[in-house]
Amino acid sequence: MDKESKRARGPQFKSGQAHIICKRFKYDFLFVIEVYKMVKKRVIKKTALNKAVEQDTGNRKLMAFIATFLSIIGFIIIVISKTQDKYVKHYAKQSLVVFIFALICFLVGQVALFIPIIGEIIELILNLLAIAAWLISWVYALMDKTLEVPVIGKYGMGLNI
Repeated sequence: MDKESKRARGPQFKSGQAHIICKRFKYDFLFVIEVYKMVKKRVIKKTALNKAVEQDTGNRKLMAFIATFLSIIGFIIIVISKTQDKYVKHYAKQSLVVFIFALICFLVGQVALFIPIIGEIIELILNLLAIAAWLISWVYALMDKTLEVPVIGKYGMGLNI
């Protein structure tokens, strides 16, 4: 026999060796299939769990955004709903702090209006600060991180709702 015909037929095994190799390959193949099935089940479970977490995260973001967007009304809605989610409660507290800050800015601005020219500038600056704090609270609520509104947010941490 020449080398070409040996290559075409593949390796030469004794009958016992071929049987052992085939049997081992069969078990290895079955093992790989079982491992694949187990991994697939775990992936399906993790996928379902991830979808549930994503849906829960979406609801958390929505509730936190509603709390910050509606300010004092959003705070009242969260308190009445008695939610146990710390993320939503955090932004309800931030909403209350931003509302109180805006109220103080408004009152100080109204008093500042008695000062000619400079009073109007002070009122404008205070109103812009209140609007900026409100908008920042929206953005933070939608980021899915518990962040405080700069400067005034720390006062909300002491609240117990």
